[in-house]
Amino acid sequence: MDKLLRCFLIFLVSGQFLSAQADYISWEFRGGNLLNNPDGTSTGPGPEPAGLDVADIPSTPITFGRLQSAVLGDLDGDDDLDFISGSQGGTVHYYENDGTPTAPNWVAASIPTLDTLWIDRDNPFRNQNRPQLVDIDNDDDLDLFIGTDYDYEGDRNNDILFYRNVGTPETPVFEYVPNGIPGLNDIEVAEFPGLGFVDLDNDTDLDLVALGSDKLTYFLNTGDPENPVFERQSEADSPWSDEDAYTNMDVPVPVFEDFDKDGDFDMFFMIDTGFVRWIENIGTVTEPQFDDPQLLFNGELTRGEIGSFATIDFGDVNGDGLKDAILGSFNVARFAWFRQVPVCVAPSTPVVTATPVTCEGETSTITISGDLNIASTWSIYTDSCGGTLLGTTTTNTSTFEVTPTAPGTTYYIRGEDGDLACIDESTAICVEITIPVNAIDDPTFGYPDTNYCSNDSNPSPAITGTTGGTFSSTSGLSIDPDTGVIDIANSTPNTYTVTYTTNGTCPDSSDQEITIIQQDDATFNYTDSSYCSNDSNPTPTITGTTGGTFSSTSGLSIDPDTGVIDLANSTPNVYTVTYTTSGTCPNSSDQEITIIQQDDATFSYTDSSYCSDDSNPAPTITGSTGGTFNSTSGLSIDPDTGIIDLATSTPATYTVIYTTNGTCTNSSDQEITIIQQDNATFNYTSNSYCSNDANPTPTITGTSGGTFSTPMGLSIDPDTGVIDITNSTPDTYTVTYTTSGICPNSSNQEITILQQEDATFSYTANSYCSNESNPVPAITGTTGGTFSADSGLSIDLNTGVIDLADSTPDTYTITYTTAGLCPNSSSVEITIHPLPNVAIENDSSTISVNSLEGATYQWINCDTDSPVASETNASFTISENGSYAVDITINGCTNRSECVTINIANSLSDFKLYPNPSEGMIHVTLPSVIDIAIYNNHGRKVFETTNTSIDISTLKSGVYFMKIETSEGTTIRKLVRN
Repeated sequence: MDKLLRCFLIFLVSGQFLSAQADYISWEFRGGNLLNNPDGTSTGPGPEPAGLDVADIPSTPITFGRLQSAVLGDLDGDDDLDFISGSQGGTVHYYENDGTPTAPNWVAASIPTLDTLWIDRDNPFRNQNRPQLVDIDNDDDLDLFIGTDYDYEGDRNNDILFYRNVGTPETPVFEYVPNGIPGLNDIEVAEFPGLGFVDLDNDTDLDLVALGSDKLTYFLNTGDPENPVFERQSEADSPWSDEDAYTNMDVPVPVFEDFDKDGDFDMFFMIDTGFVRWIENIGTVTEPQFDDPQLLFNGELTRGEIGSFATIDFGDVNGDGLKDAILGSFNVARFAWFRQVPVCVAPSTPVVTATPVTCEGETSTITISGDLNIASTWSIYTDSCGGTLLGTTTTNTSTFEVTPTAPGTTYYIRGEDGDLACIDESTAICVEITIPVNAIDDPTFGYPDTNYCSNDSNPSPAITGTTGGTFSSTSGLSIDPDTGVIDIANSTPNTYTVTYTTNGTCPDSSDQEITIIQQDDATFNYTDSSYCSNDSNPTPTITGTTGGTFSSTSGLSIDPDTGVIDLANSTPNVYTVTYTTSGTCPNSSDQEITIIQQDDATFSYTDSSYCSDDSNPAPTITGSTGGTFNSTSGLSIDPDTGIIDLATSTPATYTVIYTTNGTCTNSSDQEITIIQQDNATFNYTSNSYCSNDANPTPTITGTSGGTFSTPMGLSIDPDTGVIDITNSTPDTYTVTYTTSGICPNSSNQEITILQQEDATFSYTANSYCSNESNPVPAITGTTGGTFSADSGLSIDLNTGVIDLADSTPDTYTITYTTAGLCPNSSSVEITIHPLPNVAIENDSSTISVNSLEGATYQWINCDTDSPVASETNASFTISENGSYAVDITINGCTNRSECVTINIANSLSDFKLYPNPSEGMIHVTLPSVIDIAIYNNHGRKVFETTNTSIDISTLKSGVYFMKIETSEGTTIRKLVRN
C-alpha cells in the first residue's frame, strides 16, 4: 500500500464508465467549480473552496485556458497534497497546497523544471498532455511522466515521456531522460494517453495502464522496483476482456483504488461527458480481471458533472483518514474536490479460523472473513478484546500470523473504524479463537568443567532438565550418545560443541562448549647434531609447544629462553640439551649436541696475476692439507693440487678457494688475475684499392693503441694505419699491426694498389643527319667496356655504333665505362639533326611546301632528275606539265619530297574536299580517283584508301596532307583534323 500511496495519478478520461461503489461510502462536493451539480446546492465555489474557485488558471496563448487534469502529490515535503495539471498547449502547471493537512488551500506556484516544460510549441491547438506523478525508481521522491502525441523533439513518435526527479522530495528537479524507461520509449500508444501506475500482480513493482483514443493498453513490469522494464501485453494476456470497450472516453486517466476492501485494485476514471465511472476487479491480488459494466459512484459524485474530457485523482486532503477526490476539466478549465463521507454500516461478524500448531515457537495463520463495511481494519488482540493489540488487516478477507504460547493463546478479533466514530468499540462484536500449543522440553545439562587434558579421567554430564535425550558433538570428540560420557583418550584435542537433544513431543536442545587440551608437545630440534666452533650460532626449531625453557650439561653456552648456542664461547665437547614446556600439561625432550674445532685452510700462490702464456702456477698449503681447490667460472684449475692451467683459462680476475675436508671444514681464498695476450686483429674493408679510391682506414677489432708498419712504397700512417693511396706506388704490400700492451702481439694483411683504367674514346664528328651512315667510335684507352646514352639515342652498348635512323633527333651525352678492376668512364656530346619535313600542296599551276625557318629549297624535275633553275623558294609556278619534287635543307641535312605529276589542263581543277577542318567524315569530289593517301606533318603515310568518303576520327588532332592520284594526274591538299 505504501507503494500505491506514492503513485499519484492524472485522470483525463473520455467516453468510459466508472465502477459502482460500496454502500458505506458517499461523496460530498466541498470546493471549486462544477458544470452541473443536481445533487448539491451549488456548482461552486462550495463550503470549502480551498482556493480552487480563485486558482490562477492560465489563459495565455500557451494554454488557451485549458488545464485538463489534476494529479495529487506532496511536491514540497510538507505532508500535505499539492497537485499539477497539464494543458492544451503542452505545458505543465503546479498548484501548491499552502493550507494544512486538514484544510487544503491550493495556489498557483512555481517549480522551475516544470515551468520550462512546453511540448511541441509549434502545434499548440492539439497538444494536450497528461502528466503523471509516481516514484518509478523507488528512491522516495516523485518522478514525472507525460502522455502526449509529441516527443520532446516535436516528433509524433513517442507517446510517453519520462522526467526523472534528480532533486529531493522537498525540492524536486525534473530532468528529461531521452531514452525514457525500457519498454516505454519511442512507442505509439494512443493520442495523448492517460497513464495509471499500479502493482496489479502483487510483485512489489508498478505496472502501467494507458487509456486513450477509446482504447486501453496494459504494460507488465518485468523488472524490479528500482529498475522497471515494461512489456506491452497483447489483449489475450491482458486483465481486460475487451481493450476496445472504452468508446465513451477519448483522453482519460485511469486511477486504481481498493475502496471495496476486497484486497485488489479496481479501476476509476472519467468519461468524456464529465462523470465518474469505475470497473470492478473480479480477479485476485495476483491475477486481476476487469469486466464490464462501468459502474456509478455514490453521493454527489454520482451525477456531479465538471465538464468535458475530465480527470479524477484520490488522496486524503482533509486529514480524516479517508481518500477524497479532486477533479479537473478540459473545457472550460475548472477544478473541484469532493470529500469522502463515511456511511456508518457496521462490519459483519467475521468468520475466524486458524491453522493448528504443535509446539511453542511455531506460527499459526489466522484467517478472517467478513465485510469490513465502514470499518477500516480487522484488529487482532490478546488478553481481551481491546487488550494487547498485535496488529491489523485492511481487507474483508485477510490473514494474520501469530505465535501462541503453551498451553494455548486466545486471540480476539473485531472491526474498527479509527477516528470515524461510527463503531462503538465497547459494544462491537468481538470474535475469539484459542490456539492450543505444547510446551518445549527443558534440555538443560552440564559438565563439571569446560576444559580437560588428554590424560584426565573421562567426564560425565549432569542432566537437570528432561532426561532420556541423546548427546552429540562436532566431529572429533568421542562421546557416548546415551550417557554423554566423553572418551578423552580417543578424542582429538580441540574445542567442541556438545549438544543434548530431548526426545519428547516438542524436543529442544542445548549446547556446552568442551575443550580437550593435548599434553604439551616438547618436540624441538637443531638443524645438526654437531657444529664447528666457527659456525653460526644454531637456533632450535620448536615444533611442539613454545614458551618453554632450555638447559644443558656444563660447558655449553646456551640461552635458556631461545635455545641459541653460543659456539664461540662453548668448549668443544659432547652435550645434552633439554627443552621443558611451561603449559597446563608440561613436557620435556632432549637432543645431543657436539662442538668440534674448525680446520686451518691457509694457502697462497707466488703471484696474484699471470699472463696466459706463463708457466702454470702451483699453490703452497701452510694449513690442513688434503683439501680441494675451486674458483669462479672460467679458470682451469686442478681441484686436488690447485695448479692453474693458464692456456685453457679465460683471461679474467678469479677468486681461488681452498676448502679443507675435515669434519669442520674451513676455506680461504686468493684473488688471481689471468691476463690475455693482446689481440692484434685488424682489417681493411678490401684487399685491393684503385689509385683513385679514397684513402682506406683499418678497423682494429683487437687491442687498440698499437702501431702500423709496411715495406717501402706504401705510404701509411703508423698510428692510424690510414693508407695514402695517391702517394703509394701501385704494388702488393704486407701491412703489420703490433700492439703495445703488457703482452704485445701482431698480425698482417696483404694490400694491393691498382692503377685506374683509361676510358678515352671519340667519334669522327659531333653532329650527324639522321640519314647519314651510322658512326663508329674510336677507343684509344682500355677496351672491353660498355656504352650508355640518354633515352632516345639508339646505340650498341658494346660497340658504341649509333643507329641514326632509329634515333630521335636531339643532343645526347654518350658515356663509355671500362670494365676492369679499377673502372673509369668518359663522355662525349653528339647531336642528331632531323631531316626537314616535306609535303607538297598544289593548286594545278602552283605547287608549294611547308615553309620551315632556316631552310633552303631547290625544286627538282623528276623526269630529268635535275634541279629547276632559279626555283629555290617554298613555292613553284609550273610552266609545263611534268613530274616535280623539292629538296629542303636544314642544319646541313637534306630531304627530298615525293614526285608530284602536274597536268594543268585537266579535271583536277574541279577538286573539292569538305568539310575541312573535320573531326569525323570527309568527302572528296574528283572523278577517276585511283588512290588517296594521307601524310602527317613529318611526311609519314598514316592512311590510304580508294574511297572518296573517309572517316578520319581515328587520327590525332593536327595538320595532315592528302595526296589524290587520278587517271589525269596527282594533287595534294592540306587537311586539318580537329
